[in-house]
Amino acid sequence: ASALWGGLASLLYHSVSEGVGGTIVGKLILGLRVVRRDLQPVGFGSAVIRSLAYLVDAFFFGIPAYQSMQASPYNQRLGDKWGKTIVIKASAIPENLRRSRGVMLLGLACGMITQALVIALAMISKVL
Repeated sequence: ASALWGGLASLLYHSVSEGVGGTIVGKLILGLRVVRRDLQPVGFGSAVIRSLAYLVDAFFFGIPAYQSMQASPYNQRLGDKWGKTIVIKASAIPENLRRSRGVMLLGLACGMITQALVIALAMISKVL
């Protein structure tokens, strides 16, 4: 049960952070952003698809992700292909399509709060 709660918390953190702000903490530090293939901001639906596919990649020790990235001209893992997204340097996004720093930080905050709420719910229900 703990693994399910942890998986849900991780899934929601990634989905909300990327869906709202286009990035998670690690990508922000590295200057990377998640966008649609047409460079438009990614939506929540695509972010959920990416996150669900990550669970598949992780279950098989990243092998599907590695194979998918090797076969893709944009180094897309399965989640990116299924969600129609790419991960690129922030500097490669045209100025008019970039999310503001405030929106990125809002996405991160919402993702972290969502993750914390799921963990708190798990603790309250005495699952952890």
